[in-house]
Amino acid sequence: MENVYKNNGDYTLEKCTLTIGKDDKKTELDLSNIYLDITIYESLHTPFISGVITISDNNNLLDFATLGNGERLNIEFATAGNSTTIKGEYLVYATTTPIRNNEHSMVYGLQFASHPFIYAKRLRHWNATKEKVFSEVVTDIFKKLQDSYEGQKKELKATEVENSRHIVFTGHDTMEAIDTCSRYAKSKDGYYAYLFYENNQEFCFKPIEELFKQEPLMEYNIAQSGAYSGYGSETTHDALKSAHEEAFNNYQDFEFEHTQNFLDKVMNGLLGATYNFVSLRDRYNLKIPSNAGEFRDNALTDNQFMADHITVNSDGAIYVLPQTQLYGDEENVVRRDVILKRNNNVAINIATFGNSALKVGDMIKANIPRWHTEMGEDIEVDKYSGLYLISEIKHVLNRNAYNTRLKIVRDGFNDKNITVEDKTPEYKENPDTVKTEYVESTKKEESVLEKEKQTEKAMYGESESMLDKIKRMFE
Repeated sequence: MENVYKNNGDYTLEKCTLTIGKDDKKTELDLSNIYLDITIYESLHTPFISGVITISDNNNLLDFATLGNGERLNIEFATAGNSTTIKGEYLVYATTTPIRNNEHSMVYGLQFASHPFIYAKRLRHWNATKEKVFSEVVTDIFKKLQDSYEGQKKELKATEVENSRHIVFTGHDTMEAIDTCSRYAKSKDGYYAYLFYENNQEFCFKPIEELFKQEPLMEYNIAQSGAYSGYGSETTHDALKSAHEEAFNNYQDFEFEHTQNFLDKVMNGLLGATYNFVSLRDRYNLKIPSNAGEFRDNALTDNQFMADHITVNSDGAIYVLPQTQLYGDEENVVRRDVILKRNNNVAINIATFGNSALKVGDMIKANIPRWHTEMGEDIEVDKYSGLYLISEIKHVLNRNAYNTRLKIVRDGFNDKNITVEDKTPEYKENPDTVKTEYVESTKKEESVLEKEKQTEKAMYGESESMLDKIKRMFE
């Protein structure tokens, strides 16, 4: 594809190669002509990028090569006309079951993940840290991970942590060690919900509250009828700019991932819980209660679906957390857990045209239309509209177009106090009026029935109407 944005979903695939073998025996295969689709997945809650590429193999690669054993896959692509290129070097770790497409080719998928994925599982940590802040511990662990392999290496951006503790790693793999640091970390700005994740540009060790402070990268509206479908070859600068705006600032579809369930919130401890930290060394039990009113700072919305008019005892959900010993920072664990659970109160999946500038952890603004029961009513912005955090992103490329699937999340909706117009008939206050209205309504119905009878007589003559026959059957 040429590097000019003419139609929605245009992209440039700059590289798509698979390297088989090592050293002087390695062979680089160009997959750009045989791939059917490519999906690349990022998430705030998974440490590494993963994906799958589906190919139509007419060269019988499986006959002379055993795929799925760490082959290197290089993919580079970008939205047409966009300078932000996604470059990734991945390891193929599995293949899907081949399906015979025709007598000359088979279709199967190559499952891949970012380069350090395999090494993170293999690398074990047997050491102790003494009074070292958690961000430094994570940086050291990450450096050991990168030193353990050859290949693409991304920068780690870690938000500085203010607290420290003595940690002993007894054979923890890389992610177990990092997760330990994430649970207890507290930033200098008073943020608690640290996450370790990879996007298409870098690795991050950041609290989710810090991500809330970002300016939105994009603003999306629901696509309207008559959407842009492409210009001719003589594209002007203004037309091209308009095409970008129209394509990138519309989403074609959206759905709520889950409905609001009060019982789930109670069971998950979001409205109240007790965290029991049990010291195995000291045989001491530390109880930390939490309720709906805590940790509301650093939120995206005023209403986090915490039912202020309902009191839930903190023992509604009980968590038992055994530890070697207590260090005095156990409340950080509670804060992190509550904040992460709360942030998933509203989760929406939206589909947009492909945008290589987006990555997981970015903020966007999404305008969600309000549903109406009456046709012709103006579209209004719903209470769910506003700032959202990209929690998951899928870059989906096929032979024809590039699309982006986003999971966007936030902690609640906009209006703190929601009022609903009461349209219930006032039977007690105005009985005569209601009776009169009922009589008038009955007359209208009888009038309609009479018209139907006249129509029946016109069609079937003066004999018994079809409507009367049906009524008589049920008498």
